[in-house]
Amino acid sequence: MDKDKLPARFVRGFWYLDKISELVNRSVQSSSSQNSFSFSELHPTNLVIRETNGEPENLTIRFQAYKTEEYYRKDLRSDSVYTKITRDMGNPFVPNYLAFLRRKIKIKELENKQYEYQFLDSSSYKNNIEKGDWIIIKPQNNTTNVLLQVESSEGSNLTYKHVSFEEDNNDEVSTIINNITNPEIVREVVYYQNIEPSVYYLNMIGIYIYNIFFVGIENNTYSKPGINDIINSILNMNNSLKNKKINVIEPYNNDQKKNFFDNLAFSKQPKNVKMSKVKEILERVAYMYLKLTIKESENSYYNSRKEDKERITLLLEDLEKLKRNITDFINSNEMQTVLLRSYLSDELLKEIPTLSQLINNSQIGVSLEFDKLTSSLVEVQSGNMTIRLDDMLTIM
Repeated sequence: MDKDKLPARFVRGFWYLDKISELVNRSVQSSSSQNSFSFSELHPTNLVIRETNGEPENLTIRFQAYKTEEYYRKDLRSDSVYTKITRDMGNPFVPNYLAFLRRKIKIKELENKQYEYQFLDSSSYKNNIEKGDWIIIKPQNNTTNVLLQVESSEGSNLTYKHVSFEEDNNDEVSTIINNITNPEIVREVVYYQNIEPSVYYLNMIGIYIYNIFFVGIENNTYSKPGINDIINSILNMNNSLKNKKINVIEPYNNDQKKNFFDNLAFSKQPKNVKMSKVKEILERVAYMYLKLTIKESENSYYNSRKEDKERITLLLEDLEKLKRNITDFINSNEMQTVLLRSYLSDELLKEIPTLSQLINNSQIGVSLEFDKLTSSLVEVQSGNMTIRLDDMLTIM
């Protein structure tokens, strides 16, 4: 796509981002009010645009994977969850961690009802089991599988509890659990990462941000950005960087070190005011992307609040700021005011001024290299040392 059409992309893109966020908000509000578990994939093939009077109005879900936790747990026990969720790592609309949702493991019994685990495959994502994850024991005699949930995990050691069902044969279940390390009793042990809907939804909104605003411009391909793999590698590498923490830098904090865009020599002169507004928009969407997809950051949407409703509220607040940024950039005295929450037809979209018209200059100097932009907004902290990710990558 021609970068000169970026303003029109901001307008159409905001509509989609706003509607996807509304959809997630409705789902979270519904689950919270009913104190229930529900999960739906946000893959493009599972989204439907609903129209009113022939005009796109909102987005809805085509198919809901799980309406209750009961069905989710039953599918876990039967080892069929992976058949209902897209896990293709090469798919740009699948978070990387979902590719390793299901893995085979080996269990070794220790003392005091503790166990040690070992994955039987390799993963580029992570190799640790966390509290709340699931373990399925498959017996040799093809009786019903046994479902366990991890209660604690430290290093490669863990403890777990049995998740019971009404139809369980208690004696049979006890025999299987007590012989989890016995190959004559147990045929296979399978691990499932726990699906936390809010983690998935936040990741997916981040993925949409990248595809909506950046893909197809400059070197931003349809493949997933490299920034998340880089951060995951740093967090999981075994080196001199101990107790590593990842922080997302707020680009609007004047006390922070200058970021990627500050090297473009923006000026406060009137002719460059619009250029400065482009900078604000791109910084905000990059900042939102990082807060959505890097769960480990202390100021991520996930870690900033305990309740899902509050996490989404923070996102909606930032979305409102983005709306003001784009509206301020797009609108001028020479054109009719554009309302971002209204869907613009292709014809009306053509009336949006081009980037070169709005900045009254050429496009040179406005970069959209996503990995460079985002890496300038991430800090890696280890002990008393803090280094910005883009500087760290230069050293490495």
